Amino acid sequence: MTHIVDTLYLAHGICLLWKPWLIGLHLGGDLLIALAYAFIPIAILIFLRRRPDIRFRGVAALFAAFILLCGLTHLVGAVTLWVPIYEIQAGIKVMTAIVSVLTAVAVFALLPKALAIPTAAELERIIAERTRELEEANERLELLTQELAHRSKNLLTVAQSITSQTLRGAGDLDDAIERVDGRLLALAQAIDAAARNRSGGARVRELIDSQLAPYADTFGGRLEIDGPEATIDANTAHYVGLIVHELMTNALKYGALSTDSGSIRLSWEAESGHLDLTWREETPEGAARPTLSSDDARAGFGTLLIDTAGPAAMGGWSERTFASSGMQYRLRIPVAPAAPAAGRDSRIPDGLTGRPALA
Repeated sequence: MTHIVDTLYLAHGICLLWKPWLIGLHLGGDLLIALAYAFIPIAILIFLRRRPDIRFRGVAALFAAFILLCGLTHLVGAVTLWVPIYEIQAGIKVMTAIVSVLTAVAVFALLPKALAIPTAAELERIIAERTRELEEANERLELLTQELAHRSKNLLTVAQSITSQTLRGAGDLDDAIERVDGRLLALAQAIDAAARNRSGGARVRELIDSQLAPYADTFGGRLEIDGPEATIDANTAHYVGLIVHELMTNALKYGALSTDSGSIRLSWEAESGHLDLTWREETPEGAARPTLSSDDARAGFGTLLIDTAGPAAMGGWSERTFASSGMQYRLRIPVAPAAPAAGRDSRIPDGLTGRPALA
C-alpha cells in the first residue's frame, strides 16, 4: 500500500474526503468558470472578425488566449477530482503563465496609447471644434464664391464695355477687330498676372512684362522698365494692364515708337499706400511722325480709359502732358482696393468725355 501511494498520484477528491457537497461545489465552480472562459474568447474573436478596422488586434488575441487557457485550467481541475492528471494540469498552467506574462507586458506597453484615447467629453469638444471649423470654412467658401461671381460679372461688364466702345470709334471692320482683339488680350494678360499670385493680387513687374513682352524683341533697348517690388489687387491690375496696353498702342501709332529712334521709359514707385506710375516718351527733335486724321485725334475709348474711366474706377487720378520731346503720362492709384464713390458705378462708363488726345 505504501508503495502504491509513493508511486501513484491520488485523485483530488481524496483531499476533500469525498464529501459530496464539497466536491459538488468544486466541480460546479470549475465547470461554470471554464464555460464562461470559453465564451469570452469566442465573443472577442467574433468582434475582431466583424471589425477589421480595430487596432491592437494582437493584444486582443493575447487576451482571448489567456482567458481560454485560464478556463482550461479550471476544466482540468474538475477532472483531477477523480483522475490525477497532474502532469497535464501543470503543463497547462505553464502555458497559461507564459501567455499571462506576454499579455501583461503587451498591456503595459499599450497603456500610454490607451491613455491618449480621448474621453467622451474630449471627443464632444473635438467634434464641436471641428464642426465650428467646418462651418467657418463653408462661410469662407460661400464668400469666395460670391466674390468670384462678383469679379466675373465685373470682368464681363468691362469686356462688354471694351467691345461696344471700340466698335463705336472704329473706322472699319478690320480696324474694329484689331482693336477689340488687342484690348481683350491685354485684359486677359492682366487677369493671368493676377491669377499667378496666391494673395489674389498681381505683382506690378509681372503685370507690366505681360503687356510689353510682345514688343521687347522688336524694340529692345528702346523700352526701359524700372520699379520696385509692389503688389496691387486683381481689379486694379485689370485696369492698369488695359491702360499700359493703350499707351503702347498710342506710342506705336503716333508716339515715340512710330519713329526709328524714339524710346519709352516706364517706371513706378510704391509708397504711402499709393502706386505712382510714370510713362515717359522721348522722341528726337525733327523725327518724322505719322500724320493724325480727325478720327485719330478725337477722344475715343482709349482716351477715356487712360484719362478718365480707368483712374476713376481705381480710385486714383492721372495726368497727361505733351512736350516737344514727347508725351508724359502719370497715374497715381491706391495700393489697397478702393471702394467706388457713392452713386458711382465701378464699371467703365459709357459716354464719358475726356481731354482730346490719342485713342
